[in-house]
Amino acid sequence: MDRTKQGTNGKLHCNQSADGFCDTPADYNLGFGFQGPGCVYSGCAKDPDNAKLDPNETNLMSYFLDCIKEFSQEQKDAILKDYLSSGRNYLRNPVYTPKPDITDAVNYLTPTGSIPPLGYDTVRFDWDDVPNADKYIFEVAENIGFNINNKLFLLSHSDTVLYNLKKNANHYWRVTPYNTNSFCVVSKITNFRTPSWTVANENIELSGLTVYFRQYGESKISLIIHSETEQSLQMQLFATDGQGIITKNYKVQSGSNYFELDNLQAGIYFYRISDHSGKFNSGKFLTF
Repeated sequence: MDRTKQGTNGKLHCNQSADGFCDTPADYNLGFGFQGPGCVYSGCAKDPDNAKLDPNETNLMSYFLDCIKEFSQEQKDAILKDYLSSGRNYLRNPVYTPKPDITDAVNYLTPTGSIPPLGYDTVRFDWDDVPNADKYIFEVAENIGFNINNKLFLLSHSDTVLYNLKKNANHYWRVTPYNTNSFCVVSKITNFRTPSWTVANENIELSGLTVYFRQYGESKISLIIHSETEQSLQMQLFATDGQGIITKNYKVQSGSNYFELDNLQAGIYFYRISDHSGKFNSGKFLTF
């Protein structure tokens, strides 16, 4: 139909009928099943004024699905006007705010090679929260390739507990932090060895032993171990963040034994004193 044909109220007919645009030729589903040469309509359909139809085969609103690639200028103007309207404020001001990238590596707290679990039947895995991370992929296996007895969990917090791991065996674990925008952190791997005893059913407290810490000068601490028997002991010292500070082996005699700890900064420390069987005493002390 002639695009200059007048409609009502001083408007063009093409603005009042069909799609309301005057730069889109009539298309009565002419592209449906069209198999003509290229993208050129060669049919004989006519409009009500008996004018032969010449559709725009490349218009995105046409029916020539193998040819469409563009909007007309009036269609573009209508899209922009709609986008800028108050009803589309939610498109211009999206609620979603992209999260920052995750750049920090995971800091593993326990268990590690220097901080083994208390037993193989109840093992608590703990690591520091990673800035900007929403989720963590937690994996543990019995080899560094993570294909022997592999366990994988999706967590929303930075710790978890596993039960009944293989006793007296090496284990490897890793954590991959991520959020909806960041999934590229390369996970580092840490490892530990499970003991041959359980937490729940065996007595793991080291009896017949009393431990004292006494400060006698700046950064000078005396470790006093009172033992009922002669035995070999290992003392491990940890900072409040779980990092190992000192590991020492002592041969103690029956009675009181004195050992010196030098160069400790003021603060709170945790200790663990264990024998060859894995039984231990633990506690904390303060230096100033």
